[in-house]
Amino acid sequence: MKLLSSLSFLRLGVWLIIAGFFLVPLSMVISLALGGNQIPILLDQGLGTAAWNSLYTTLLSAIGAVIIGTAIALVIDRLDTYGSKWLRLLLLSPLLVPPFIGAIAWMQLFGPAQGFNRWFGHEVWNIYGADGVTVLLILHSYPMVYIIVSNALRSLPGDLEQAARISGASSFTTIRTITLPLLRPALLSAFTLTAVANLSDFGIPALLGSPARFETLATMVYRFMDSGTVDNPLQVVSTIGVVLLFLGIAAVFADHIVARFSASSLQDTGASARMELGPARLPVSIITWIVALIITVAPIVGLAYRALLPAPGVPFTLENISLNNFANAIGNPRVIDGFQNSVF
Repeated sequence: MKLLSSLSFLRLGVWLIIAGFFLVPLSMVISLALGGNQIPILLDQGLGTAAWNSLYTTLLSAIGAVIIGTAIALVIDRLDTYGSKWLRLLLLSPLLVPPFIGAIAWMQLFGPAQGFNRWFGHEVWNIYGADGVTVLLILHSYPMVYIIVSNALRSLPGDLEQAARISGASSFTTIRTITLPLLRPALLSAFTLTAVANLSDFGIPALLGSPARFETLATMVYRFMDSGTVDNPLQVVSTIGVVLLFLGIAAVFADHIVARFSASSLQDTGASARMELGPARLPVSIITWIVALIITVAPIVGLAYRALLPAPGVPFTLENISLNNFANAIGNPRVIDGFQNSVF
């Protein structure tokens, strides 16, 4: 009885903590949103367009991230690809770069009259706008999918894949008919987590969407708080927050419903060995290495390209490049304070 009483008090304490950290702030946001009818103002300011932009970029980026992250997990962790350990380090590199910085890096490569667009003499791709926002969201969210799918791969029962291989199925047939169906719950979870994260992302839409007048709900919140164009900005942004909240709840609820019907109760009978690619091993490895190097090296090249020039638009020549920007940054007290705060 004493143990049950202690557990009851423990559960009560957990619920109080949840209420204090989550329910109270959410109730404040909802009460602010309901405090005034801000919907007409928001609709007049483009709420419908921003919500639609957020919805389709979130869905497209989440789907793209799941496809790419799953493919990378299979190639690195399930197939006998050359140098898989080093590939894992390279392909997880976007986790080390904040999305805001990643957007700046890619802007240097595909911005108007910058990088490749300047070198080729015509516009190869203008990164500003919906397509740039979607691509960068994919690049910075697929590592999260990879981690989820890779962990799921390690927990899959190995006997079904081995039976398929013994029966004469190729590696790709085994993955298509056995591995991927078993991964459906993990893929759904990865999609939901990625979608919710991309829905609330601010840095990428702010840098790549705003110059092209492409606004999402996250950047709309910042616009109302920063511009002072409305009388009650807190009520207005709280209303947008409620819209984001309902979109997030819908994604989590859909994940819960579908997971109930797709969950499996297979018994783990041992980890699977790597499948042999055969003649496809070399081309698959080469393609994977090229993709990994582009994803890893391109942002570094973009940042270095901009950092070595004295000003935007200056031609990249030996006469113009210098290390003065690095010296100025290292000696700037604000940069030093920011570095110390980040480390802390």
